[in-house]
Amino acid sequence: MSRSKGGVTTLAPDSNSDIIPAAVIELLYTVIAIAAHGMASFLGLGANCINLIVLSKLGLQNGNSVGVFALSVTDFIVTLTQLATSLCYLLDKMYPDHPSNLRVLGNFELGWIRYTCFFISGWITALLSVERCCCVLLPFKVKQLFSRSRVVTAVLVVYTVYIGFTLPLYASQNLSWSPINFTDNKNVTKERLFLVFKYTEEFLVLQKYLMSVFVVALFFMCQVLLLSCTAVMIHVLHASSKFRHAIKKESHPSVPQYSLSTRERRLVRVILCLALIFTICNLPRFADHALRYAITGMEFGMFVNLSSLLWSVSDFCGTINCSTSFLVYWTLNTNFRKSCLEMFTLIEIYKH
Repeated sequence: MSRSKGGVTTLAPDSNSDIIPAAVIELLYTVIAIAAHGMASFLGLGANCINLIVLSKLGLQNGNSVGVFALSVTDFIVTLTQLATSLCYLLDKMYPDHPSNLRVLGNFELGWIRYTCFFISGWITALLSVERCCCVLLPFKVKQLFSRSRVVTAVLVVYTVYIGFTLPLYASQNLSWSPINFTDNKNVTKERLFLVFKYTEEFLVLQKYLMSVFVVALFFMCQVLLLSCTAVMIHVLHASSKFRHAIKKESHPSVPQYSLSTRERRLVRVILCLALIFTICNLPRFADHALRYAITGMEFGMFVNLSSLLWSVSDFCGTINCSTSFLVYWTLNTNFRKSCLEMFTLIEIYKH
């Protein structure tokens, strides 16, 4: 059977030597990659469409709004390409003898676009976390540090770097129509042209290099940056609240014991929630790469299907991560929630 690895399809052995049988992987592939992933990307695409409409209506007045809009655009591309990929998998499952081999198209032509935008989304999230952190540490300088032009420049730099890393893969791929013998329903052997991806040495070297840079290096740095900003923000919020409480305690001894304000508790919950979602969604991906260094056979061996399973789960979690921003905006941003309600009200009025 074939499997997707970073937008790349490799062959998993069908022997019993694999720790997870190929039949189980194929079943999980159908459930996760087609059914669950397709539904999640469909709902995420709708949510990101709402995000773009509402954020456009609210305007891009400052650096934060520009960053949030850029994040929504990137998440929109992730969910769109993932939905198209899931449709390719579904059609390939329905028409396995079709010469175009839609599963290959989904893995290679759409897969790397999806992965690139997912990693870009992670860095824009980290950029927004740094901006929020500066709001707490440097409240009077944050607008100058994160002006609209600087945020636009930062987003363009992230896009340029990741697109620059991805383009060599498309340049080195060997996707062509090749004659292949197959047996039809009447057990007659025929020859037909099929769309086939042929591995080249250049592609394998680039794939290994880019996966190391994408996931192990750059994206791990992104994860560390996000968690560091989260820890700093929570620490500063607690320290600031304690300082204010101590001043009040001096003039009003009857002031109750120290506690965060309602707004601060909500901000801490949102910060922790975002960091937790982002971390959980990437644990299977990091676990796969950690196991590659610790266990032999994760690339091509008895654990190859385990690696495939980890990647399928991490892909699904990544799509969930790119689909939940609507809930965060709805919970945190009063203007966003108000604009959504107005839009939904206008739709209801139009229907009637």
